[in-house]
Amino acid sequence: MSSELDSLRQRIIELEAENAEVKAKYIKVMDENAEVKAENAKLRCALKEHEARFTRLEQRDKEKTNLIAKMDDDIKEIKQSSTNASSVENPNNVVRLGKLEKMAKPSNTSDSTFNSNVCKPICTETKSLEDKETDDFLNEEYRRKVSDEIRQRNKEKKIQRESTVPSDLSCVTETSLRNHDENESNTKTVNIVHDQEKISLEDSVQKMPERLNEDVSRIQA
Repeated sequence: MSSELDSLRQRIIELEAENAEVKAKYIKVMDENAEVKAENAKLRCALKEHEARFTRLEQRDKEKTNLIAKMDDDIKEIKQSSTNASSVENPNNVVRLGKLEKMAKPSNTSDSTFNSNVCKPICTETKSLEDKETDDFLNEEYRRKVSDEIRQRNKEKKIQRESTVPSDLSCVTETSLRNHDENESNTKTVNIVHDQEKISLEDSVQKMPERLNEDVSRIQA
């Protein structure tokens, strides 16, 4: 009987030790679970920030694309107007150049409006370094494109101005050549008529003796 009690006591001690070990493992697992939950919360927060930033970049890129498309349309309209212009000194050229210069220097008002529209979804957040670099790059590309268009416009004006005098000279030369050809044609026609009259006269002179002989023969008969 005492041996059974001793074995039971020993079994209880072993079970209590196992229970303590299980509790320790449970506490450790709970701590690890808490760390995992905290990490998941950080990841969710970072994911939301990245999604918001991606949305801002998409919106900014869309607005920049629309701005560049509008600028391209304005440049095409200016080129079309310059092509249809009848003279280099057309006063409309001054207006178009002023428009180009205005496009090359965007106003602070438009920039502030654009920035305020972009920052509406994220009023409590500041611009990241990458966002500023993106803005600087797009603005630099915009200025470079407008500057190239202005230089191209000035080059076209110079070429058109230089080609005006040669075109006038070519018209004068063509008219002179045409008049010269007409004079030569008239001269050739007169010479041909004179030659024909000369030949006819020579034929008449050569045939005069024959006609005289015929008349003498007719009289004698």
